[in-house]
Amino acid sequence: MRTRVALFALLLGARLFATDQAPQDNGAGFDPDQKPLRLASGLVYPKWQIIGETASTVTIRYPGGAAKVDKKLLPESLQAIYKIDPVAVAAEAKADAEQKAIYDSQVRATQERQKEEHEALVASAAKSQQVSQAQKTAVSTADSERRARAQQVAAIKKEAKKCAEHYFRYEYLGGVSGAVVERLDIDLKEPRDVSGWAGRYAVDGRASLEYFASAGVSFQKSAANAFTVTLEWKDGQADMVDFTNHVSP
Repeated sequence: MRTRVALFALLLGARLFATDQAPQDNGAGFDPDQKPLRLASGLVYPKWQIIGETASTVTIRYPGGAAKVDKKLLPESLQAIYKIDPVAVAAEAKADAEQKAIYDSQVRATQERQKEEHEALVASAAKSQQVSQAQKTAVSTADSERRARAQQVAAIKKEAKKCAEHYFRYEYLGGVSGAVVERLDIDLKEPRDVSGWAGRYAVDGRASLEYFASAGVSFQKSAANAFTVTLEWKDGQADMVDFTNHVSP
């Protein structure tokens, strides 16, 4: 199929070439007494020879090359010899039209395929960009949520430690006369959700302290108590709602 299309294009080019420009004359191998060939188009072949014909054209050899010429452009004397065959011309035109239709169809198919491939590439690039943007957004959102959660946990633990220190320094030894806390260490676990209470968190911890009592008989004593602080997170801050000491002095 490609060979037939290429041949069709070559024939068309050969026909057009016949009217492009006049050939140069070097006279080699031609009858020196021959008269120039003047075509109806105005083109002149000083030296020429007809070497072939089709239903509607003749092939003219001239110094330097050859060309296909429409028979309608020949002088009347040559048209009488190289007659146009209407039936063959019609068949030739039909064949040319069919070949042109095949060629045009192949061109359209190629253009359509290239268009589809281009659109597919554009769509693929757009989809990749959307996926990439969605991934970036998801990562950014996840990072923001992690930072917010870390800040919340830090704030809750800070408030829980503050409440525990206040309790063990100023309330825990309320029943011990003249008691003074000399050392206090607070160890906290991570906050956990309080079941059934949205926004409430419980922080379990352990307090290790040494205190000195001077009333009556002076003595020094150590204690290690477990406790739980319950806090409520609201408007970006934590407030204590309950403190439970699991061991009394």
